[in-house]
Amino acid sequence: MCNVKLIASSLLALLCLFPNDLSAQDQKTVGPSGFSQLEKAVVLGLRETGFQNLSAKVSDQRLWINFENRVYRFLPKALEQVSAILNEVPLEGIEEVVLVIRKRGIPINTIRWVVDNLEKSGSSGLSQQSAVVQEVSRAVNQLDPEVRKSALANSGQYRVEIEIEPEVKLGLGGFPDPVVHQINLLPAANIYLWKGSRLRLQGVVPISDEFNFADEQMVRPGLLTFNQVFRLPFNAFSSLTVGYFTEYNYGFNGTLGKFFLNGDLLIRAKAGFTGYASYPRRIGYDRPLKGWQFSDIDYWDYSGAVSYRYNPFDLIIDIEFGRFLIYKDAVRIGVTRQFNEMDLGFYAVKMREGSNYGFRISVPLFPAKYFKPRRFQIKPSSYFQYTYQATQNYLPNYRTGEHFDDFFHHLAPGFINNQLTKNKHRD
Repeated sequence: MCNVKLIASSLLALLCLFPNDLSAQDQKTVGPSGFSQLEKAVVLGLRETGFQNLSAKVSDQRLWINFENRVYRFLPKALEQVSAILNEVPLEGIEEVVLVIRKRGIPINTIRWVVDNLEKSGSSGLSQQSAVVQEVSRAVNQLDPEVRKSALANSGQYRVEIEIEPEVKLGLGGFPDPVVHQINLLPAANIYLWKGSRLRLQGVVPISDEFNFADEQMVRPGLLTFNQVFRLPFNAFSSLTVGYFTEYNYGFNGTLGKFFLNGDLLIRAKAGFTGYASYPRRIGYDRPLKGWQFSDIDYWDYSGAVSYRYNPFDLIIDIEFGRFLIYKDAVRIGVTRQFNEMDLGFYAVKMREGSNYGFRISVPLFPAKYFKPRRFQIKPSSYFQYTYQATQNYLPNYRTGEHFDDFFHHLAPGFINNQLTKNKHRD
C-alpha cells in the first residue's frame, strides 16, 4: 500500500506544479488598431468552426495564428478549413501568415504561407492561388515574444472527452478452432487539465471471448493513467506517465526525445519503474476474490531508439534496443508506410529466447469530422489499430497508452508538407 500512496502523492505534486490559467481561456489578442479587426475576425472564424487554443497577432507584416484541431480526424483537412477561413478575411499589409499548430496546448509545428497574389481590391484572403507554402517546421523557438505571451481563446483545458475504442485480439487455438478471438470495447474518460496533461480513466467491456481467461471475462479496469508532455528547448520533448498500465503493471514510465533534420530524425530514450497490480474478480470460489492487489515497485525497464522518416514515400524506419520487453533484452526493427490516414507497418524482434515478427495496421474510423468540442463530449476513437504476431514466441510488454510517437502522429513536418502538396495539385 505504500506504493499506492506514492502514486497518489505524485499526482498531487503534479497538480500543484502547474498554474490554473482558465481565466485566460476567453481572452482574445488585440494588436495595433490597424490590425485589431483582422485579428478578431480570424479568431472568431476559427472559434466558430470549433478549433481551440486560438490567438491571432500581427507583427512586422506577419500574421501569427495559434490553433489546435479537435474537430477533424485528419489534420490536413483541418488545415484546409483554416485556409478557407483566411480566404474570407482581408489581408492587406500582410506578407506572411504563420500558423502555429498545437496539441494539448503545446506548440508543435509552424507552417509559413507567403501571401503574394492578393486581389487588387484587397478584399481577398488566403487561398491556394494567393499563398505558397514556404515552410513546415518543427522549430518554434523563433516565435515572436508577443505571440508567446498571447492569451488563448476557446481553451482546450479542463474538458472531458468520453472516447469509445474497439479492441480485437487473435490467438492460435486448437481443433476445431485453429484461431480464437477476443473482442472488447474500451470506453475511456479523457480529462484534459492544464497544458500538456491528460488523465485517462479506461474500462474494458468484453463483447466476445474465446480465450477463456476468467479475469478477462468480466468488466474490469483498463488504463488508469496520468500523462504530462513537456516541450523542451532545441526541439526536444519529454513525456511522463504514472498509473495502472496493461499486462497487470503499475508505476512510472518516462520518455525523452529530440528531433533533428526538421523532425525527420528522432532519437529517444525510455525508462520505466513498475510493479504488479491486478483487480481480480473470479467466480466459482467459496470466497470470491475482489479488489486491488499490489506488489512493490521494483522492476526497471529501459530502451533507446532511433527513428528516421523518408519523406518521398512517407516511410518511417525505427530501431529500438534495450530491455523494453518484460525481463527480456531485445532488438526491434520496424518499417511503417503512411498512406494518407492509414498506416501499415512490419516489424521483427530478436531476443535471446527466440524471435518474432508481424505487422501493424491503423485505419481511420467514422466520422471524419466531430461536433464542436465542449466541456463534456462523447466521441468514437479516431483510429482502429491491430498488431499481429506471426509466431508463438510471446513478447511480454506493458503499454501505458501514451506512446511517444503516437503523440506526434500525423504531425511530422514532412508528412504535412506532402499532404498540402497533394491538396494543391488536386485543386
